[in-house]
Amino acid sequence: KMAVNNNRALTKTQFNGLEVGKIAEGCIADLILVDYQPITDLNKDNLPWHIVFGFRDGMVNTTIVAGKIIMRDRKILNLDEKVVLSEAKKVSTDVWNKYHSSF
Repeated sequence: KMAVNNNRALTKTQFNGLEVGKIAEGCIADLILVDYQPITDLNKDNLPWHIVFGFRDGMVNTTIVAGKIIMRDRKILNLDEKVVLSEAKKVSTDVWNKYHSSF
């Protein structure tokens, strides 16, 4: 339940009210295109479980952030991957500190 239903609420509390998880005006809408061939039925009721248990990082072939394509055919187009990874490590430490301080 936490992975599927509560991520939007958790993100909103940890990032100053940031709206995510839906495509609507005022929301942050980052999208990925995935090469995914399900081995079981895929429908609106079980889609979250396919995403959680079926998708793998290597299946992502295109990534769109704030309307700009940043990865196409698994190639990053306009970012320095080493800089991004370095910054992500710094940010993740702050996120985990915020998360742990909320208990």
